[in-house]
Amino acid sequence: NNPPTIPGEEITVIRGRDGVFQPLNPTDPDGDIPVSLDFTDQVLQDSCSVGGSANTQGGGQIITCPTDENTPDRFEFTITPTDSRGLVGTPGTFIVNVIDPTLISEKTCVVAGTSTPCNQSPLEAGDQIEYTISLDNSSTVEVENVVITDTYDGEKIENITNISDNGTLNESANQIVWNLGNLAAGDTAEVTFEATVEEGNASGTEKLNTAIIISDI
Repeated sequence: NNPPTIPGEEITVIRGRDGVFQPLNPTDPDGDIPVSLDFTDQVLQDSCSVGGSANTQGGGQIITCPTDENTPDRFEFTITPTDSRGLVGTPGTFIVNVIDPTLISEKTCVVAGTSTPCNQSPLEAGDQIEYTISLDNSSTVEVENVVITDTYDGEKIENITNISDNGTLNESANQIVWNLGNLAAGDTAEVTFEATVEEGNASGTEKLNTAIIISDI
């Protein structure tokens, strides 16, 4: 009687999502099926769970492993197969790699109609300036529900216009919000808006606003 086997798997998931393994399909050289699998709480660590019903072979279930901000970057567990004649086989090792998305952002300000950076020009009241916020998803996974929130100093700039990408202006909060949705791996996004320097508030190198970028992760 030869022992049954269950192939292990290794997957990579983005933090905050569920890691889902393919259906488990144990085999037995002697055809002593169905093969039973050990899914006890001691085996399935880190809140992983099993769904579905076993097929005639003894497999077919799907293991789901949720992740959050406290999940280790890498964890593993083993599942032991036992054939229908009671022979215990070699455990299969299942590994979950948890990665965080890498979002690279840059914000620039230039004098309208020029390439001169705002902090290199003695801005005067009435000058028009243009802001650009760029975002690069340099990770290998998609990020979901990307939101850019720009908070500006309402005493230093005014007349916020030409807001791109359906950005929403909240003048009472001095904020512009862009809901960009999902950003695929390797994709980039860019939003822009224009403003006017208020009288008596020449900026020089003074920071006039701050952008914060978040996603579901």
